[in-house]
Amino acid sequence: MKKSFRAGGPAAGALVLLVLLGACATGPHVQKEDRIMSLVELINRGGVGEGLAAPPFLFDGEIILLENHLAVLWRNLHMAGFRLRDVRVVRNEHLTDESYRVFSDSMEVRTFFRKYLDKHTSLVGIDARGGSYYFLLNREVGGYPRIQGLKGPFQ
Repeated sequence: MKKSFRAGGPAAGALVLLVLLGACATGPHVQKEDRIMSLVELINRGGVGEGLAAPPFLFDGEIILLENHLAVLWRNLHMAGFRLRDVRVVRNEHLTDESYRVFSDSMEVRTFFRKYLDKHTSLVGIDARGGSYYFLLNREVGGYPRIQGLKGPFQ
């Protein structure tokens, strides 16, 4: 009796599965809710520093390009009493071609999304005591998601 070798079979199937799983690990992702809540706690403590929020940064439809302007923004928000209380994550998704509209339906914001955001960026919406806020969050820096944008009901 002669045995023949067949391409495929269980070993080939396992290899294909491993390749597909590996591809998923590097694809788009959403943020883990515990990381979002840790970031909220850091914001409430006034701990957003260099690297965690770096320019270019989208703030309520305006693009901040200078590091010192961004540092002043976060410092002033904290000093003015900006805190996120009773937070609930209501949106946590990959960016789509229409995600920019959450911030503004303008050419500048559309260009910001195309030029500065990538497949690792998530659009995260939270409801808090003061209203609804949106974050653009990316890969972690120092254990927290990097903040690339913030929109909210600021007064």
